[in-house]
Amino acid sequence: MGSQMDAVMKQKVENDSSAYLRSICEKHGRNSQLAETAVRESKSFTENEALNQKLVDLVAPGERQLLAELDGRTVARFDGTVTTLHTAGGEIVEYQRTLRQRLISAIADPNIALILLIIGTLGIYIEFTSPGVIAPGVFGGILVLLGLSAISVLPINWLGAALLLLAFTLFALEVKFTSHGVLERAAPWRWCWEP
Repeated sequence: MGSQMDAVMKQKVENDSSAYLRSICEKHGRNSQLAETAVRESKSFTENEALNQKLVDLVAPGERQLLAELDGRTVARFDGTVTTLHTAGGEIVEYQRTLRQRLISAIADPNIALILLIIGTLGIYIEFTSPGVIAPGVFGGILVLLGLSAISVLPINWLGAALLLLAFTLFALEVKFTSHGVLERAAPWRWCWEP
């Protein structure tokens, strides 16, 4: 992820995208040469430029006006059939996200995910240092799980993940075997900022 394409692959993708766009424009009677410049030269057009140069059929300032303009138009489908649109007075339904979708969207921010992980880890730490309190451990576990689910959508650097796993293993060994901090001092994330 995030790697640069070589010149040959970049040209191949550009040619493929241009050919696909030309075929769509020709089927719908649009200006295929001008549309191709959007791919090859990264050109952009205002709505009036697109309308005047036959890149789009119409421009409407809102949903109601769009439905009124589309009413009675005939549309050729990809299978060759022709359909007449009847959109005047059509109902506009606004899509409402569920509570679950709003929650996932809120915690999907990497900054929020990190905060959830930190607070959750602190809650679990409080539970380990003061056994029997229960609430910090429960809420900490929930927050850690929420943070991990949010981080699961981010790309993973496997070397970083391996170093973190090694660090937690060394911390666990430090609890089991008394090494007076030798194992803890060998934790990989210390290598980043300690000489």
